Amino acid sequence: MSDEHERIPLIWPEITGIQEQEPVIKKTVFETKVHKTIEELLNEVAVEYSHISEQLMLLIGHVEFEMAISKLIVNNRTDRAGFPKNILNCLLTISQLHTEKYGHLGNNVNGTITWR
Repeated sequence: MSDEHERIPLIWPEITGIQEQEPVIKKTVFETKVHKTIEELLNEVAVEYSHISEQLMLLIGHVEFEMAISKLIVNNRTDRAGFPKNILNCLLTISQLHTEKYGHLGNNVNGTITWR
């Protein structure tokens, strides 16, 4: 017999009153399974920031998208309050989904900007 114990599933938990419990694991926004599309998330952003949502919607799949969303996420100005947590989470998730679908920006050998 090996040192590892095989986990045996509970049979009839409703009779025994014993329920299997999954370990609780905290996940970051990047580890959480996202079930929304970029468009659905942009609609959430549009509720409070329609001009930002409209701009990003036009740039989906284009080189300028990554540059535009990076400027929104990274605050280089001290006179900005920042986004509410829910909007920032949407923007981060949109960025992640866009990268998964279209890749990252990269410079080609000849100096042109392309997706990798």
